[in-house]
Amino acid sequence: MGEKIEFESRIYQLSQTRGIPLPSEIGEFHQTYRVVLEPVEDLKPCPWCGGEAVIAQMAERDFFGRCLDCRARHPEVMETRQAAIRAWNQRAGNA
Repeated sequence: MGEKIEFESRIYQLSQTRGIPLPSEIGEFHQTYRVVLEPVEDLKPCPWCGGEAVIAQMAERDFFGRCLDCRARHPEVMETRQAAIRAWNQRAGNA
């Protein structure tokens, strides 16, 4: 996987008529935010059939890995998509 990228950006409040409204916590004028971009780990194929895997979402914070071919699924539901990817990719013998 690649490196993490960090940068700062100043965000200005846009008016309702000129653009997309931003959350009120951004403030009336502007605020500076630190943005962190981290590479997303790719899903490994299904450990049972070798088929294509996806991360399914049941609720706002319920994610799990499953196979599109044999319909196997990871037994644990995780709070984040990245945690579900790590759990699906975990194989016997790797820590």
